[in-house]
This record gives sequence, C-alpha cells and structure tokens, in this order.
Amino acid sequence: MPSAKFISSLIISLASLQAVSASPMNEVRETTYPDVIPGAGLPSLESLGLTSAQLYEMPKPEASEMTIESANFDSRCGPADAAYTNVNGIIACYNYLKGLGTTHCGVGGNGVTEFCRSGDAHAIGQSLTGRDESSYCSDVAIGLLWVINGCTRPDQSCAGFSAPNGNGLMLPMGSPVDYERAAKVLKKALEQGANLWNGSTHYGTPDANSLHVLRYYFDKYPEDAEKVVLTLKGCFSHQSGPTGSPEAIRASVEESLRVLGGTKTIDVFELARVDPQVPVETSVKALAELVKEGKIAGIGLSEVSASTIRKAHAIHPLAAVEIELSLVTPDPLHNGILDACHELGIAFLAYSPVGRGWLTGKYRKFEDIPKDDFRHRFPRFGPAVFEQNFKLVEAVEQVAKRRGLTTAQVAIAWVARQGAIPIPGSTNIDRVAVNSNLATLTDDDMRELQKILDTFPIAGERYGGEQEKFLNA
Repeated sequence: MPSAKFISSLIISLASLQAVSASPMNEVRETTYPDVIPGAGLPSLESLGLTSAQLYEMPKPEASEMTIESANFDSRCGPADAAYTNVNGIIACYNYLKGLGTTHCGVGGNGVTEFCRSGDAHAIGQSLTGRDESSYCSDVAIGLLWVINGCTRPDQSCAGFSAPNGNGLMLPMGSPVDYERAAKVLKKALEQGANLWNGSTHYGTPDANSLHVLRYYFDKYPEDAEKVVLTLKGCFSHQSGPTGSPEAIRASVEESLRVLGGTKTIDVFELARVDPQVPVETSVKALAELVKEGKIAGIGLSEVSASTIRKAHAIHPLAAVEIELSLVTPDPLHNGILDACHELGIAFLAYSPVGRGWLTGKYRKFEDIPKDDFRHRFPRFGPAVFEQNFKLVEAVEQVAKRRGLTTAQVAIAWVARQGAIPIPGSTNIDRVAVNSNLATLTDDDMRELQKILDTFPIAGERYGGEQEKFLNA
C-alpha cells in the first residue's frame, strides 16, 4: 500500500482565542487573597467546591503542563508596563480554568469575553476570526500558562497574550482553517498515490478537526471517496485521556459519521489510546458491534503492546495498528509489536516516521528550536540529550547525501522496509509530492543504517509526563 499523509485540521482550541492578562499591577498580600470571579456562564467556585484561597495556594504550575498535543503557542508579553499585574492572580485563574476541563469557554465574534478575574488580573478571550468561537477552558488555561512561563518578570508581575502557531503535522494555527488550501494538499497526495489518510477526532475541537477537513474535501471531490482508505482515531481527549467504554465508543463513531455526512465511510476506526479502566476485550467487542452494524468497516488500535494486540485480535480481527516508528524510535522492532502485526496480518501504520522533524536536519543545535516550539515538550529534544541525539541525524544525513536523497526520504524509506506503512505529515504541497514517492534503499543502505542505530542510541522518553503512561498499553 502506498505511503499515507497524516491529515489534521486547525486546532481551534485556543487557536481562535487570545488569553490576555492585563491591568495595573496590584500586590497580593500573603494572607489575604482577592476573590476569583468566573466569567459569565461559567461554573461558580461554590459549585466546584473551591475557594479563592485554594486556587491561590495551589502549587505554581510547571512548564510540563503545557500539553495540547501538536500545538505550540506564540506568547507575547506586555504590551506596556501599565498592563502588568501580580502573576499570582493569573495563576489562580489558570487553576480555575484548568479545572473546568472540557467545559467550553466561548467568545463572540465582535468582542472580548472575560473568563476569569482576580483583583487586577484578567483572563480574556478574543476571537481572531471575526466569528463566534469556542475552546475547551483547559486549553485556554494552557494559553495562560505559556504567558505565565514566558512573561513573568523578576518582580513577579506578568502580562501578555497567547495564540498558537502551527507545526509540521497540523494546518497553520492562529487563523481560520484554510479548507481550500487543505484540499489542494490532499488532492496532491492522492495524485501521488498516497491513498491512506489518517486523522483523529482529537486533532482539533468538536467543531473543527480532521473530520471537518475531510467533509470539505469529499464534498468538493465526491469521486475520490472510493479511492481513499480512511483510518480515524477517536475516544480520546487531551484533558481526560482515553475513554474506551462501549457507550463512549459508540458516541464517538456516531459523531464522526454525523460530521462526515455520508461523504466517506470510516474504513478503520482506531482507539487513539487504550483506556486503562476498561479491558481491551470490552472495547473491541463494542467496536465489533459497530462493524456488524455497518457503521465502520474495520477496527484499529494505537499505541498498544504486543500482548494487547493479541488479546484484541482474538476478539475481532484488527485491520490496523498505529505506532510511532522511525530511526529515532525503532522500539517496535524490538518489543514484539511489529512481529505480532506481521504474524497476524495486521497493517502497521507508522506515525512520525521523520521523528517529529528530527530527521529533516533542520534543528542542528538546541538553540535552533524556537522558544515556543512544541518540540520543547518532548524529552528527546531537551538540552541535556540534544547533542547525543543529533549524532544519529548527522550519520543519516551522510547516507542521504551519498544516495542523492533528502534525510526525510531516507527515514521514510527505512520505515517502509520494515514492512510498515509510513504516515508522514506536511502542509507543503511540494514536500507532499516528494514524500509520497517512496525512495528505494538497498541492502547495503539498510546495513549502514542499522550500524548507525547501534552506534548512536537515542536518549530520552518519547512523550514524558502523563502521556508516557498511555504508550504501549
């Protein structure tokens, strides 16, 4: 099967909002706290069983909590000294908004909305699109956290705003989804033979995610629906993690079908992560019922261990398993996952085959990574291991140079030689054309690459933090 393109939509969760903290500075005394006042329509502190003092006394949030997957933020400070206020009030609002989880913080298209205030600290949302917009309140909180971490001065005053930027796996953020541009990229991918498309309900918000981009595309090109194999992940949110109950699975599939509106079948529906509270057998039985009903054509799992694959496959044959695999992350070659898929005849979908940009060679020293780039959340890009990990990149570059290929082409071809289907992502039409035409590696190339892997082991966890526990479940 040809290589595939990782299809995603704009992350509207905070992409269409600015989180702003402003007003003159006001010193908060140690034993007396201003009231934390929620915005109109948001839950009261009493209904949450909280007090203002509790929100103020929570530990200062760590930078590691800035975890909207594949979203990085452009945080700007100021705009002037008069805007700065004591950071503790902003932190209290952060704690309030974070605790609201998937409650929606909405704004009108022609104005600003206050989500929280405490003393002279304000958390304000403003639409960047001129339309009514909505984000999870916990995502608004993450935008505030970028301001807290990037704009707090030595005197503990803070002010700024935060809006996301895009990265190589997503469409550009900070502006409305350019559906026409997305359609052109998808069309080029299909023309180049990349007919397996992969998306997720959590790449965006309920109102703008992979499904909405796909709906636009297949409305425009209905004749392409039968040419594309669609694999879709669901039953996961960045706030609550995986939800693998039969009820949650059915709801996710039904909503996906509603958004697609009959324009495209779901060829494979994947659990984005296994729910640790639900036996995988229970989840797969629920998916099997949906196959029987004709709502989905096949079942897939993502980030699962070899033993989980075997348990699930015994309940109902799996069509696909999606795991991170690259020269930077060769783990599935050694932990039995790839062997299990090959043995059972399950398609292995390899996400991040270029190592989240590592294997492009773009980042040659730690300082090359922009301060607000999403890669700072991944331990393998950290300053302590950057130099070690870059040695592998340099060695792969020598193979690419000798073969007249880009480093990314070598990386993708290596994944394909493992018997996997690489699913790289790009918003650049020219890059899509190059990556869709799979390069050929010789046996000598493969032996050289294996020697590189043996010589330059990669240091650091893949995700780190809370997300690490959902890997290889």
